[in-house]
Amino acid sequence: MIYPKVIALVTAYNAEKFIIETLESIAAQTYANFEVILCDDCSKDNTFKVCQDFAKDHPNFTILRNEVNLGWFSNSENLWRKGVELGEYCFLHPHDDILFDGFIAEQIKVLEENPQAALAIPGMKNIGLPFIQGNSFCVELSNSITTSDLVTTLIKKQVHGWWAAYHGIHRSSVVKKILPVAKLRIGNPEHMADLLWMIKLSFHGQFISTNKVLFQKNYNSKTLSASWDFMSKKNKVGIYLAIAEEIVKSPLSLKEKLNIGKKILPGLLVKVKNQL
Repeated sequence: MIYPKVIALVTAYNAEKFIIETLESIAAQTYANFEVILCDDCSKDNTFKVCQDFAKDHPNFTILRNEVNLGWFSNSENLWRKGVELGEYCFLHPHDDILFDGFIAEQIKVLEENPQAALAIPGMKNIGLPFIQGNSFCVELSNSITTSDLVTTLIKKQVHGWWAAYHGIHRSSVVKKILPVAKLRIGNPEHMADLLWMIKLSFHGQFISTNKVLFQKNYNSKTLSASWDFMSKKNKVGIYLAIAEEIVKSPLSLKEKLNIGKKILPGLLVKVKNQL
């Protein structure tokens, strides 16, 4: 049996107290053909050494370290660039989330069965947020029949735990088509960049849900997204304008762009106007 190569891309920063559990959950995957590239973003603690020591007993792990702190966005994009050149599939993984058995194998199965899919969506167990409890499966995304349906559903965020898709396995050939990903021009340049990346991926293929809980998302006060000011006018305007720009620049047909525009652009323009 042929097992397509999968590259796990792990971003790490100041994670010495908890990253071993994450690394162990990745190393425990039984899929026959995967490698791990971890990049420490100039941590101020012993994260880099902890990861180096772990990799000594795991030859499929490569540990890198940035010379200067790049931040989550640039560190992730740099890893994505490496991953898509080394494997047929890849996935970005935060330093504090835990993979369950079958995370890789189950997603590769659905991707191989659906060659038109851009990515697989793993079921997500939510830990630490009072308003997000239980499990998220994002079936609304995988049930989107047309590209305009998928894009619209993502933009309107009418999905419980839509960010599970960001943690899924991506088809490398599709990721190559969306790089580079521009930072927001207004507000926090990294604000909701995961949503923007998913929207760009949705231009190139379907999202397929595994309908199985395959990882645990750990939320805490130090999680990156917890630092984003979702009420900031600048951040809201920044993401709204970025979404509109990506739709205009997308490879979709004019008919598809107009269809999406009819559904979401009037609302986006109203939101932008209300923030000015």
